[in-house]
Amino acid sequence: MITGPSVQAAPRAELRTRVSVSTMVSATLLAMPAGDLRDAVLAEADRNPALVVRQRPVCPRCGRGLAAGACPRCGSAARGGDVEPAATVSAWHALHRDARLAAPRALAGAVATVLAALDERGLLTAAARRDVLRHGVGPAQLDAVIEVLRAVGPPGVAAATPAESLLVQLGAAPLRPAERALARRLLTVHAGWLEAGELARIAAAEDCSPEVVRTLLTRLGRLLRPYPGLGDGPSRPAPRPPDLIFEVAGGRVRALVTESEGLALDVDPGYLAAAGRLASVRDGMRDARTVISRVQRRWSMLQRLGDLLGEHHAPALLAGSTAFAPLTQTKAAQRLRVHESTISRAVAHRHARLVSGQLIALRRMFGTNHDARAAVAELCSTVPRPPDRRVVELLAARGIVLSRRAVAKYRLELGLPAR
Repeated sequence: MITGPSVQAAPRAELRTRVSVSTMVSATLLAMPAGDLRDAVLAEADRNPALVVRQRPVCPRCGRGLAAGACPRCGSAARGGDVEPAATVSAWHALHRDARLAAPRALAGAVATVLAALDERGLLTAAARRDVLRHGVGPAQLDAVIEVLRAVGPPGVAAATPAESLLVQLGAAPLRPAERALARRLLTVHAGWLEAGELARIAAAEDCSPEVVRTLLTRLGRLLRPYPGLGDGPSRPAPRPPDLIFEVAGGRVRALVTESEGLALDVDPGYLAAAGRLASVRDGMRDARTVISRVQRRWSMLQRLGDLLGEHHAPALLAGSTAFAPLTQTKAAQRLRVHESTISRAVAHRHARLVSGQLIALRRMFGTNHDARAAVAELCSTVPRPPDRRVVELLAARGIVLSRRAVAKYRLELGLPAR
């Protein structure tokens, strides 16, 4: 809950009420990560007794609501009502397990090689990268494995240096664009001043107050770590469940918004009975209904987007492929009759579990370069399958110019080994 300074007690209470609710109903609600939304809703419930928040038990792996204490999809069971995973599982073993499950079968060997090359800090140094490449892992395979590791593990894992790890983590941090740009300059352009504690000089160069810099640094201290942390230290939490799950039901692909599986919002019945007597009660009910309405609109938007993606990409999803048909965020916005920025906020920092079980960033389901992926999928499905060099030539005949390395990358996404 955000509050502002005030001298008088009554205005301060009114400001606290208005700022808290306005935060919940702002345009950033759609872009807010699921964990931040849960924390914000719980904080609002602590402030406003009219709002009732129930946290329902969910599967710690896929985010689906539990039925009779077990997940209907992956079979995970809750322990004594607690759905958190066992704390004895180390971060290292969790990364091994999750990477094997998330990666395509064709990348299994490359995943094992890259994991073995990580140092105790979770970094893949320049020397280790050279060793991985010498052991038969191609550059495209290496890029694909790193993407899988960062999807299921710490965002900065497999970076070459601590500085690169911080920048990678920064790209995945829940920050507004202006905050992210300033944070990037703090870690790069102003790194020397930052190390010397020259916040005033940084603020002068950025034309802002030292307090703005100090506040952002405090937040970065909570969001970023110098190393991913895969040694023998404290275990990291389990990876976040996907935001969307695509599954087959009745021969069709349907989408499930996992966030709505774990939260239930309502207005306290006792407040409903007292609504007509006290103005403060009526204000609390109004604020609670505003929060509930906005959260439900968020879930509705995510559901509509998931339904659109499930319908548009059904052939690829049913085939277990990531060679999706072309779809831009602009086209999706037109089909859903919303502004393009709404789609952008809905996609940011979210992940989806496909019908095949693969976990991908939701943004990968958008783009025009899927034309090339679809063409590679078509050519690689012929028997006998042509080598990558021949696929490049056949694509060029269709007017699609791709390098051999790009073809290899798309082929690996399809789960096809080199020929």
